Amino acid sequence: MGSCTTLHIDSKHSIADITKVIERCFETKITVEHTHDANFVQLFFELQGDQKRLLNLFTSYQTNGFTGTYLSLGASGRASDVMRAIAEVFGGYMREDDGMDQFIVQEFDPSRHPRAYN
Repeated sequence: MGSCTTLHIDSKHSIADITKVIERCFETKITVEHTHDANFVQLFFELQGDQKRLLNLFTSYQTNGFTGTYLSLGASGRASDVMRAIAEVFGGYMREDDGMDQFIVQEFDPSRHPRAYN
């Protein structure tokens, strides 16, 4: 099993909100695949200069005292860029490698990605 870049965000942000940020910040299109579990969705997309990507998204996720939405993306290519963009729009707790013990607190900063709001 490989390393993943992970992000925890507030559950008030919908799958559509997250999809919108990625599509607008990275000029891509996302295919949303619902799974057997209502709280587990997969987002498929391709970034320029990167391979095809699969982002796993878990709603109603609980860990280490946190309840919210958990996102996991293989820690290669532009994974950190994608997760940081989402975190800058919504705020959150990010780990560039899920093997790390320490989270990076990413403050909400709408000025970083104004296209994600229009």
